[in-house]
Amino acid sequence: RRMGNSPLKPETYALSDHHHEQDEKKRRMKIEPQKPVKRRLDEAETARTRRLFGALVSHLGSAQKNLERDKTRRETQLQAESNVQERIQRESAQALKKSRQDWFQKHHEEMNERDRILTRLSKVEA
Repeated sequence: RRMGNSPLKPETYALSDHHHEQDEKKRRMKIEPQKPVKRRLDEAETARTRRLFGALVSHLGSAQKNLERDKTRRETQLQAESNVQERIQRESAQALKKSRQDWFQKHHEEMNERDRILTRLSKVEA
């Protein structure tokens, strides 16, 4: 039989009943979501659930305390670093000021010595 350009007829290539049933099941599963089965917990499961929840709440509480303690510790550390930086800047400024004062004092002493020498020389020449 020659197919040519003619469209395929659906009845010629019909699915078997088995394939049709599988497709129908898949279609229903996609459309109708399955509802979860509800059941009651027995005493052992309830106790386990409460124990696990209590442990989780306890762990979260201790983790929060640790975070707060670390935050306080970090703030203290940052304040100490800031104090050290301020002290270094203050001491550096004081050292620079002292250095300038020493230089001016030495310069003043050298000028006085030069003036004395020049005064002596001018007395000797006169």
